[in-house]
Amino acid sequence: MAENMEAVIEADCRLYHTKLLAENRQMSVRLGSRLLSLARSTLHSELLGKFAERVAHGQAYATHAVVLAVILAESEVDEQGLWAALMAGVENMVLGASLRTMRITHIETQAMLHRSASYIEELYGGILELRLDDMQSFAPMMEIVAALHERGNERLFMN
Repeated sequence: MAENMEAVIEADCRLYHTKLLAENRQMSVRLGSRLLSLARSTLHSELLGKFAERVAHGQAYATHAVVLAVILAESEVDEQGLWAALMAGVENMVLGASLRTMRITHIETQAMLHRSASYIEELYGGILELRLDDMQSFAPMMEIVAALHERGNERLFMN
């Protein structure tokens, strides 16, 4: 993967710029930076060191998904393993927020997590042919609600 440093940087920058809300960009970079720091102290990877240097010089952002992809690639985890890790993270984030904001139990969220396993492999099959140029963000209602939340007088969560 060391030969792909420029592709890693490009993916990191593109991913950062697909996030319309500042709060989402900040969260991704905060998590990615922490993960990068942890990984550098445990994996001793030349690629992670070079990536961290590029981040320190303002040439990359260290978005969470890209940092995780680099760590897993350096750990010889395949693309399907990366996909599973990303999906588990997204599901746990959404279900955790649901527990905090809705009348829902841990048992119900675990049941939802279990049901989602039946179609995760199908979703993975749908992304196999996608490339970096296919990356986009299109969730207008989610972006509108998040923007209202970000600028609202009352907040559910504070960073």
